[in-house]
Amino acid sequence: MTPNFRSLLMIQIPGFVIPVAYFFAPAFVYFYSAFDYAQDNVRATLDTNFTDTSFVDTFEFIVVGGGSAGAVIANRLSLHHRVLLLEAGGDPTPLSYFPVTSPILLNLPSIDWQHSTTPQRNSSLGLIGRVGRFPRGKGLGGTSILNSMIYMRGNPRDYDNWATITGDKQWTYENLLPFFKKLEDYHGHFPNGSEHGFGGPIHVEKLRFAPASKVWLQSGKEMGYAVRDLNGHQLSSFAPMDVTMKVGTRFDTFRAYLQPILERKNLVIYRYAQVIKVHLDKRKHAYGVTYRRHGIEKFVRVQKEVILSGGSINTPHLLMLSGIGPIKHLHSKGIRCRLNLPVGQNLLDHLFTTVGPIVLNQKASILADRDVTESLEQQELLAHIQLIVIGQIFSTILLEVGFIKVWDLIKKNHLVSSQDSSRNFINLSWVKTLSLSWSHWQDQRVEEKFC
Repeated sequence: MTPNFRSLLMIQIPGFVIPVAYFFAPAFVYFYSAFDYAQDNVRATLDTNFTDTSFVDTFEFIVVGGGSAGAVIANRLSLHHRVLLLEAGGDPTPLSYFPVTSPILLNLPSIDWQHSTTPQRNSSLGLIGRVGRFPRGKGLGGTSILNSMIYMRGNPRDYDNWATITGDKQWTYENLLPFFKKLEDYHGHFPNGSEHGFGGPIHVEKLRFAPASKVWLQSGKEMGYAVRDLNGHQLSSFAPMDVTMKVGTRFDTFRAYLQPILERKNLVIYRYAQVIKVHLDKRKHAYGVTYRRHGIEKFVRVQKEVILSGGSINTPHLLMLSGIGPIKHLHSKGIRCRLNLPVGQNLLDHLFTTVGPIVLNQKASILADRDVTESLEQQELLAHIQLIVIGQIFSTILLEVGFIKVWDLIKKNHLVSSQDSSRNFINLSWVKTLSLSWSHWQDQRVEEKFC
């Protein structure tokens, strides 16, 4: 019997279904994480070296944090060295592999650190207490298990600027490009061998569901902006989105770098192990760390290096807990200062605001109650089903992107006097409404005028 897809799609979905779905996903994450934690607890309990508090293990390298950077480092180092990877979370939940769930999985305590900002003066006006959320992934894969999977290297001038600041030419974009290409298995919109690599661990592909893509790119052309690869040498332009997915599913760093080597003898992974201190000797060299796992505190010694890859919030936090940071702040918290350094300062994040909704002059999406009619042929009906159901499940919320120089836009509208601001960009992204975000390279006067 042929399924009656037409009747199925024309059923009106009750209003309570979506709230129930939003409840189900977090509930599933809580139950899965609790089960994963219990399994790991059993494994740890059966390990006599772990339960023996007097036993001190030694590794050549200790990597703190198995996220977007830590997973790569652990993979590379364990090829030739004995490595311990300490991660405060567990394995990614199965739901994280479906891109449509990415907004739902944010701010869940079992997989997100749930950081928040201090109250803001000039932004977050519509948020409670003017406090913004700062999601960071907790688990193997880090924030790559939560994010919107946008593949964007950043502006080459940023890397060149880091090379200037550090005095180390290895940070220039030209020197880093071979490594960007090495990590890629590129199947995106711009398969240019001079800019992209093939056969690497990270699978990059075209976004599979992008309604209004042609409208978006055409609007950029009408404004005088070409369609270019924004992962090359960034210029003002518009582009379709490349994403870190494989066959429409999330391809995080756990899946790319850790899952294939879980049985590697040189690599030991302790899940649910939160590092609380890095130990320094009299020469201020790290010789080990203390971590807490399943209610037990353990010390582990290192022969070569302790590598901190906890992210932009947790890494400076751990440094300060270990006595490395601004002396006044450490003393105010009762922490002995071992190294007086400006740790935790100069954090920069892009600003974000939404504009819309935008009304189009033509249909760019599929609505079941409007577009599924009795006159549709079977082939056309199946195409609608693919768009409505499959397309949205395997698609992220950001669909297209465009980069426009802030100063060009400001001068065009005669908002302020002209001056050089070649690195200031507006990042325009097409979502279900149009969103616009200002990069952190804003001139201070611009920020004061518009924020």
